[in-house]
Amino acid sequence: MGARGKGKMMCGSRPGYWVGIATVWLACLVPPAWSAAPSPEQRKQVRAADAALKRAGSLYRSQKFAEAGEAFRDAQQQLGSLGETDSRELASLTAPLKKQLTRLRDLLEAEGVKLPAAETPGAADKAGEKSNGKQDGFSFTGQVAPILVARCGSCHIQRSRGELSMATYVSLSKGSAAGTVIMPGDAKGSRLVELVESGDMPRGGAKVTAEELATLMAWINAGAKFDGSDSAAPLTSFAAAKKDEAPAPLKVVAASGREEVQFARDVAPMLVSHCLDCHGEQNPRANFSLNTFSGLLRGGDSGAPIVPGRGDESLLVKKLRGLAGQRMPLDKPALDESSIAKIDKWIALGARFDGGDPALTLEELVVRSVAERATHEELSKQRAELAERHWRLIQPDGKANHEETANLLVYGTVGSTTLADVARGGEDQVAKLRKLLKVPPDQPFIKGRLTLYVFEKRYEYGEVGTMLEHREIPSAWRGHWHFDPLDAYACVLLSGGGVSAGLLAQQIAGAYVASLGKIPHWFAEGTARTVAARLEPKDSRLKTWDEQVGHILIATDKPEGFLTGALQAEENDLLGYSFVKYLATQPVRHAGLLAALQQGTSFDAAFGKAYGGPPRQMIGNWLARAQKRGH
Repeated sequence: MGARGKGKMMCGSRPGYWVGIATVWLACLVPPAWSAAPSPEQRKQVRAADAALKRAGSLYRSQKFAEAGEAFRDAQQQLGSLGETDSRELASLTAPLKKQLTRLRDLLEAEGVKLPAAETPGAADKAGEKSNGKQDGFSFTGQVAPILVARCGSCHIQRSRGELSMATYVSLSKGSAAGTVIMPGDAKGSRLVELVESGDMPRGGAKVTAEELATLMAWINAGAKFDGSDSAAPLTSFAAAKKDEAPAPLKVVAASGREEVQFARDVAPMLVSHCLDCHGEQNPRANFSLNTFSGLLRGGDSGAPIVPGRGDESLLVKKLRGLAGQRMPLDKPALDESSIAKIDKWIALGARFDGGDPALTLEELVVRSVAERATHEELSKQRAELAERHWRLIQPDGKANHEETANLLVYGTVGSTTLADVARGGEDQVAKLRKLLKVPPDQPFIKGRLTLYVFEKRYEYGEVGTMLEHREIPSAWRGHWHFDPLDAYACVLLSGGGVSAGLLAQQIAGAYVASLGKIPHWFAEGTARTVAARLEPKDSRLKTWDEQVGHILIATDKPEGFLTGALQAEENDLLGYSFVKYLATQPVRHAGLLAALQQGTSFDAAFGKAYGGPPRQMIGNWLARAQKRGH
């Protein structure tokens, strides 16, 4: 009998063979539950969770931690309401959102935000795994990780020999290209144990002792569970910790501003100049990225780089002085001792952060720090150079006319005569706003001046959103403003050959209020529209604004969402305007709030002092007044 015929006989005579074939065939006819597509309602919930997470991340980067916490709760509720699912497609949609949710929870809790217990599917299982890992008496972080780092670190943690990385618990569980190396519950069947028992591994280093092998096998037989707080953390960070104790992540501690050595001013420039070539964002050496302050605190394969309060004991300082392995920066001249001493002193003073957003790149942080310390004249020069670059980006083929005044740098696609008229109109509004807002006469209206971009056609204005701000400008807008310590600009669109006084006042006022500190956008824009309405009471837009406020209040069940930017951009701005207009009905309180902001008081403190509580406390009275007025 030929080989083919023999094969048929073997298959046909194998017990249960045709039963298995029938089972597979039937399975093909009836799709399993996990292949079902998510329902339209589930997809809607996933989109809502994604939007809430993006909003939370944006608020976190703006240091609006309480508002970010509210958005986080919305995202968690949306994901939690999906319940357990066997749908593979739904699982793939929610998996990255759950990961973002976990990371954002850590960041917010580090800022003191109180969050509800995790309710997303799988969270309870994860918590159970952490608990069981210790109840079984085998701690991955305290017992197993130190063994792997000591015996396998040079080949499979610092590198990925044989395409196997043990840098984290996640990568260890994933295994190599040839397959998994750990079979939870089956130590003898695990490739890792097989290689160690045969003596083939580790190569070129000290062998695994019998006691260590017994620990590895016992841990695998117990389920190979993880008992730390972050399964994606470097194994080296666990090896440096005490037995059965995962290291606590370093928290961002805000600077007082009185520190002798400051991070943004003194330390960050050195890290940017000497360290980012090896420890930047892309493939950082030893998994240690200095691209952001958060990355510095997180550390890399060698664990935490700093010990707040103890500069000389910090790995970063030891590396710079050549006292811990290879001196850093590698293959470059050493930092002089006075520079290292500054970093040492900064750590000794508590390693405090003075840069606002720890997620900003260090390069951007340095630029902003320079801008904040610059004089009015120095910053005006920097903004003029920046405006030139921005204009080439917005209008690469269009030559701009420009005008300079005491308070404005005006660029535009319009004729020089029209541009000069806009510039004069802008200066007139600055003079009125100075008087109305009681800006101290010895201070520049906006430090570094305000750049004003003037457009004749809407598609030209739209290029600001596309090329500069990476968003779509709402079709209803005829102008908007932007402010950060480095850049301050406003955009206006011509109408009837000119720009209305109210539109100019609104944009200039918004940028001014934002320049007073870390001001919520709703308050800056709300104040901008309120003062523009007061300066130009015949502005045709005022009636439209009030009508639109009424429509929004009828259509939304969460009008307070404007406080966190939860609504559409124009809806947020209109409700902010309505709310600030209500606040201004108490002129003494409103004037006191602005005066406190002009003196450098934080917004939360200034608002609380002026109105006796946070903005949310005033929402009920505002809504009652709006309803009474027919809104």
